[in-house]
Parts: sequence; structure tokens; C-alpha cells
Amino acid sequence: MKTIHTISIALFISLLFSCGHSPQEPASPLTCDIDSISRAAEALVDSIRYLPLELTDSSLIGSIDKIICLNDKFYIYDQSFHKGVLTFDKSGHFLQALHPLGQGPGEYLHPVDFDVDSEGNIYIADNERQRILKYEKGNPKAYEEIATGRYFLNFALTEEGNFLLGDVYDQGRLADKLAVYNPRTQTYETLLQPAQPEVNEMKILKTVSHYLFKSGRKTYYYHRFTPHVYQPERKEPFATFLSSRYYTAESLKELEGKSAAFLTDTKHIKDINGFYEISQGYVCSILSSYLPDFYYIPRKGNGIQRFGLEREKRLLGNVMLKGVTDRALIFTASYTDANAQKAAGLTGLSADERKIFSQWNADSNPILILVYLKP
Repeated sequence: MKTIHTISIALFISLLFSCGHSPQEPASPLTCDIDSISRAAEALVDSIRYLPLELTDSSLIGSIDKIICLNDKFYIYDQSFHKGVLTFDKSGHFLQALHPLGQGPGEYLHPVDFDVDSEGNIYIADNERQRILKYEKGNPKAYEEIATGRYFLNFALTEEGNFLLGDVYDQGRLADKLAVYNPRTQTYETLLQPAQPEVNEMKILKTVSHYLFKSGRKTYYYHRFTPHVYQPERKEPFATFLSSRYYTAESLKELEGKSAAFLTDTKHIKDINGFYEISQGYVCSILSSYLPDFYYIPRKGNGIQRFGLEREKRLLGNVMLKGVTDRALIFTASYTDANAQKAAGLTGLSADERKIFSQWNADSNPILILVYLKP
């Protein structure tokens, strides 16, 4: 497998999350052979909390595509219905909606990703116009337009006020996997190029909408079709998950434009569709079959552990990781008849949890499911 590393500058990414943390970093990169790791015999889940999101006339959610936890708030990106960002407090109460869709000043046409800074300013990328809009504390009338001159699919803000741009493309093909844009000097620099330049990644299905994963004060980036996860300020990979199951260039070429064949393939690793840091350690979600496997690297203890969540009935079958708090993994569940039946079959629920599910119906917003791992 051919992997190209072109990180050439040092960036320091530190978004100050009040619900984040500042744990010590490992002394050396994390490296493991995941093919040799059996599933942990013991259950790693310590507890699970259900958090319903308040429904008002302004807070109806179509889908939850991304969650950032910051300043004791949940910022939720809904790309299907609102096409914007909804904000809820730590108890799930609705605070604010930001979705200025349109062609006028301060509006956007095609939002693809968002970020939040430590002051609560919200940034939304408008791919149609190659720009990022900054909304002061989520106020649609207090905005700044930042032209990037590039088409890209995901981004993250650095503490220095630069922007990491992921999946930068030109004329239907990927130009760079990861780059940094400085809006003050209007300069652009490549950090990572595609691992398989002969393959048109734009024609291969993605299992996640973004590869820049935000956890507390850290940003992690997965270089697709490689074993490597980066903190973009480092020159070397932060974590490497070795396996014989990554795609070759030849096998990827055969999958261009063939979404069904990609989805049904269970022999290869399709994606690392989540790498997050919590206070207890690191969690990586790797998808090769229909459901992801999770790998947990505790700060203390017996190294990396593989665990499955598909058997955890309290998740109601929803195992796609959407974000983290400082201590918990965030999953979501929307109301469906199937999910309601699974909830009705749960045992050992508290009175408050039974009340949550008794009031859950087709008009409800999704429920956040916070999964806490054992120390």
C-alpha cells in the first residue's frame, strides 16, 4: 500500500472546550496490529445516560450529522432539514438555531460542515461559494465571510485562526486530503495528499461525512485508505492501526462508482469513521462489516482492547459514533417503531428513563445516548 505523507508545518490545534479536558499525551505514537486483537471478554461499558432533545417550533431535527460538545452545550449539525446548527444545553433544552440559508449577505447555499470556537462563535462552510461564514455567538446578523478559494468537504478551526480543510477537490477529483488555509495572509498549504492518487476517491462511497474528529481541545484526522490517524500539528501519525485488510489501489479502482459493491464488501476496512479522545483514553471506530468495531486504548491498563457495541441493547441498535463529551461517547437514536419496541423491551431502567421512553413518539426529536466507559 502506497501512503504519501506531506505534513510540512507545525500547527497547534487547541479549541478550549469547557466540557473538554487536557490529559497528558502519550510519549510515543500509538501503534497496534488490530488483526491480532480479540474482543474483550469483559464489558467495557460502565453506564449509559439518555438525553432527550427538547422539541419546539424552531428545534425540529431532521438528522444529526455531527455533534460538538463545548461550554456545556451540544452543537448539533443537521444537514438534511435545518441545513444548519442547533444548540442545546447540557440538559437537552433548546437554546438556538442557526440556518441562514439563501443567497443574500450572511447566508449560505450549500453547507457542508461546521465548527465552534471557545467563545461560542459558529463557523459554517458554504461549499457553493468556497467560503466559511463566522457567526458571532451564533447570531445570523453578526457575521464575517472568509473566502478560501477552494472546494472542500470538511474543515476545522485552529487556535491560531487558520482553517484545516479536508477533502479539497477540483474538477471532480481530490486535489488534497488535508490542507491549511491562513485567512490573514490568504495562503494555502498542503498537509496530506491522497494515499492512492490514481484512484478517484470522489467516486467511492463514504461511511462518514467528515474525517476531522473533534474531542475536547483536540482535533484528529483520519487519512482515508491508510492505517494512520493524525493530530495535524504533528509531522508523524498519532496512531497507526495495522491490518492486512486495507484496500489496494487496484481493488479501489474496481469500486469506483459501485456503491452497492462497496457496502456489501466485508473483507476490507472501509473506514476509520471515528477517532476520539476522552478522559479515560482513546476510542477508535473501524468499519469493515455492516457495523463498526470499537477499539479502546486506556491511559492506564492493558493496552488496546477491541469491543463491540452491537450487543449493547441500551443503544437500541444505533452504533454510529457522532461525537464525545470529556467522558462519554455520543450516539443518537431517532424515533421509529423498531426503536420504540427495543426501548420497551429494556430492563433495569430507572423511573426517569421509563418516563423518557413513554413520552417518545414520531414527533419527538432524537435522543442522545451517552455511553460512559469503565475507568
